[in-house]
Amino acid sequence: MEIDGTAAACFNKEEVKFLVNSHFTNKNKLSKVLFLGTEVSGKNCIGLYTYCFTARTMSTRIIHKVLKFEDKLYLVDGDNKTGDSLALKEFLDKYATLFSKDEIKRLTDSFNAGTKFNGSFL
Repeated sequence: MEIDGTAAACFNKEEVKFLVNSHFTNKNKLSKVLFLGTEVSGKNCIGLYTYCFTARTMSTRIIHKVLKFEDKLYLVDGDNKTGDSLALKEFLDKYATLFSKDEIKRLTDSFNAGTKFNGSFL
C-alpha cells in the first residue's frame, strides 16, 4: 500500500493500519491511502487531518477526518455526535494551548462539519 499526501509523514505504520482496518474488510481492492492534508496541526503532528482511500474501482472520494492525539487516533463520525463531542473536548482540554484562537476555531469548525464527499454520487 502506498501512502501519499502532505501529511503522510505524521502517520506511522500502525496508525495507517488502524485507518485501513476501520474502513475495509477486503483489502485487495485498496490501492493506496491518500492523506489529503492537514486541517490544523501542531507540535508532534497533533491535530486534525483529512484522508481518503483510492482504489481502482472508486470514481468518487469520501474524505474522512481523523483527530490525532499524541497517543491515539479518533475517527470523526458524524453519526456519533456524543462520541465526537467528547473526543473534541478531550483534545481541546489537552492541547488547546498549542494552537492559536484562529486555529482552534478552524479545527472545531472543520471537525464539526464531518465527512466530505467529492465526485458524483447517484
